[in-house]
Amino acid sequence: REFAPTLVLVAAGFDAAANDPCGARCRLTPAGFARMTRRLGADALPSAHGRVGLILEGGYAPASLADCVAACIRALLGDDLPPPDVSESPPSRAAVQAIEETCLAHEAFWGCLRNRPMPLVCR
Repeated sequence: REFAPTLVLVAAGFDAAANDPCGARCRLTPAGFARMTRRLGADALPSAHGRVGLILEGGYAPASLADCVAACIRALLGDDLPPPDVSESPPSRAAVQAIEETCLAHEAFWGCLRNRPMPLVCR
């Protein structure tokens, strides 16, 4: 909201998908991609008035790519989202640390990153 874009364009790479040969470590599901996409919608970024474009960039497992793209389109159309995926393993300490360091580096410029809760649990 601080940025107040009038249009949001996303370089939508799906190589982090669970079944993609490049994304084996990330294991994002179609539901996960849909939830991230929904966060870019009109409610989250009212200044864009729902103008969100996804430009396909990556994804190398055709069936997984199709599922992820379809889930993102449904999210943009306002369809009900599938229930959240529950990971069998929490994020690693390295992942939590990388997120925290990124937030710290940017919080001087983005007020929304100040006083943020860190609900991540690491293994």
